[in-house]
Amino acid sequence: MTGATMMSATRSEGSVLVRASVDRLGRAIDEVAAVDGAGPEPDVSAAIDALLDLDDVVPGGLQNPDLKDLLRLTVDLRKAVHAGDQARAMELCAYCRLLLRRIFDHSLVATWDDPAAAFAQITGALSTASIKDLARLLGVSAKTISTWRAGGRIERGAPRVRAVAEIVQLLRSTFTASGSLQWFDTETEHLGGRTPAQALSAGPTGIADVTDFARRIHG
Repeated sequence: MTGATMMSATRSEGSVLVRASVDRLGRAIDEVAAVDGAGPEPDVSAAIDALLDLDDVVPGGLQNPDLKDLLRLTVDLRKAVHAGDQARAMELCAYCRLLLRRIFDHSLVATWDDPAAAFAQITGALSTASIKDLARLLGVSAKTISTWRAGGRIERGAPRVRAVAEIVQLLRSTFTASGSLQWFDTETEHLGGRTPAQALSAGPTGIADVTDFARRIHG
């Protein structure tokens, strides 16, 4: 196994650990939010333990801005439930879920130094895309897409493959697979009247513009 392959495998394992911790914390937060405010004070120990586990596997730990916000929101959630403010508790729970999703998305992006992993993300997220659709979005021929699908090495266009993988991951929280494809072909003033697919073909600057637009949609 090469050094690059080992690094990719390590990052992939890290993403799995983050996902497990994210799921555990999500369940714990839901349990806290479900407690009746008229009853005893909710037990947040499971949520705190899960948050500490997440701290261990997220790069930067509690220096990560999203993780810092999660800690604050968890404390606010405990106060809201104890005060019997169920509406506020549900609102905070939704914010926590959003942050958890963002943390997981960021951990997943870290595995895409390997363009093969990035390509697999694209084909999985855009399950309704044809070979022609993928070729257009990735700026290569249909023959090249077929080669990549068969396990061929991705060299030419690897930076664009990584960028499109991040973009479609960001879109997944808002759109279905077919909706994401439609998004790529919808003109928008955010890209000077171009479609995201057209902007992607404008080189590194266009790719950066599309990525930034998708990040704003993701929140």
